[in-house]
Amino acid sequence: MELSVVHAFNRRFVMAVFGSIWEIPGIKAGVVTGDVAWALLAFAKSRKFAIPAFNVTSSSVIVAVLEAAKAVNSPIIIQFSHG
Repeated sequence: MELSVVHAFNRRFVMAVFGSIWEIPGIKAGVVTGDVAWALLAFAKSRKFAIPAFNVTSSSVIVAVLEAAKAVNSPIIIQFSHG
């Protein structure tokens, strides 16, 4: 099966089955990788919302981003770069 066909199936499956990101099997607070990360991205696409990515250059920015995400109960992507 081609990768695009698999992703199309996964998007439809995720959209039909899960009402909240917390219902995606294997998802938990913290780092999300592999199939769980793909399921989260498919869920966001099916619900027509974006998962924001924040480029951080210091620990104080990381803390601020994590606290804001927790306050609004939203998944985020943290990007790292050399400041």
